[in-house]
Amino acid sequence: MKRRGDILLLAFCAALLALAVGAHDLGAQIAAGTVNLRTLAKSTTAAGNVTSENTSATIQGMHTAIASWMGATTPTVGQKTMAASLPVAIASDQGAVPVTQGALTSLTTGQQAVTATAAALPSSAAKSVCIKVLAAGTQVVYYGPSGATTGTGMELSPGDASCLALDNVSRIFVIAGSTGSTVAWEAKN
Repeated sequence: MKRRGDILLLAFCAALLALAVGAHDLGAQIAAGTVNLRTLAKSTTAAGNVTSENTSATIQGMHTAIASWMGATTPTVGQKTMAASLPVAIASDQGAVPVTQGALTSLTTGQQAVTATAAALPSSAAKSVCIKVLAAGTQVVYYGPSGATTGTGMELSPGDASCLALDNVSRIFVIAGSTGSTVAWEAKN
C-alpha cells in the first residue's frame, strides 16, 4: 500500500515541479511519455532558477523538497479544515461551477396587512424568504430593511413577488401609500 501512495505522491510532485521548474520542459516530456526521476529532481534556487541536476533523487527526497516548498500543508486525501488546506484559485476563463444546496426541511407561510407605516414581517427563521402582494390589493407595496419608505423601498405591484436569501422573515419591512394591500410571505428553511 505504501508503494501505491508513493506513486500517487510522485505524480502529484511531478505536476507541482512542472510549475516550479518550468512547464515547457516537463510538459514536453510528459507529452512524449518520457518523464524521468532525474529530470524531475532538478534543484532550484529561491528564485526558481534551475541550478543543477540531482542524479541520486529518491521519492523520499522529492517528498521532503515539496513539503518544504509548500510548508506544513502537504496535501493528503480527505476533508480538511481551512487552516490545513492549500488555497485554490479558479481560472478567469473557468465555466460555471455547479453548486447544490441541501434540501429545505420546512416551509412557513403567513399574511400581513400593509399600512402607511413601515412594519416588520413576523419573525420566522429561514434560508430563503418570498413575499407577494396579493392580487386583490389596491396599493403598491414597498419593501426593504428597517427604515424602508415609499421613496426608498423596492416596489411590488398587486400580484408581484420577490424572493431573497435571508435568515429571518422579520428582516423585511413593508409599507404602502395607504391601506388596501396585503402581502403573503413564505419562509423556506
